[in-house]
Amino acid sequence: MREQLSQAVLKILKSVDGLGLVTRDPQNIEDLARTNFPCVIVNATSEVREFIAGGGPDYIMSKITYELALWTQSPFVDTKRNNLFDSIETAFNADRKLGGLASDLVIREIRVEPQGSAPYSQSTLLLEVDYCFKRI
Repeated sequence: MREQLSQAVLKILKSVDGLGLVTRDPQNIEDLARTNFPCVIVNATSEVREFIAGGGPDYIMSKITYELALWTQSPFVDTKRNNLFDSIETAFNADRKLGGLASDLVIREIRVEPQGSAPYSQSTLLLEVDYCFKRI
């Protein structure tokens, strides 16, 4: 289930106009071509699980957090970043259940990192996805 959720998150991000590279693989930002920017690197960072009351010991409600590292380049970093935040949020709001895999999702936090190494700027969006599954 985790892999299906990760693939669904990636698919939605790849549909966002204006994004270059969208990947789950680590990247050396300085080695990327300009055509790869802005880029998003997706990492599943944590998961909290609990048994569903009355559902028996085999059903688990889970909340998985994805860190979406958004990298942009000069010029107009702030404007690019704000427009991409809106586009990414709109894309996820259009499919809040990830095609039926999730019960809900929300972008819980947006962090703009302090001025980094010019010409690059990093922001982080924390996406929380709620889902339920039957333990095998």
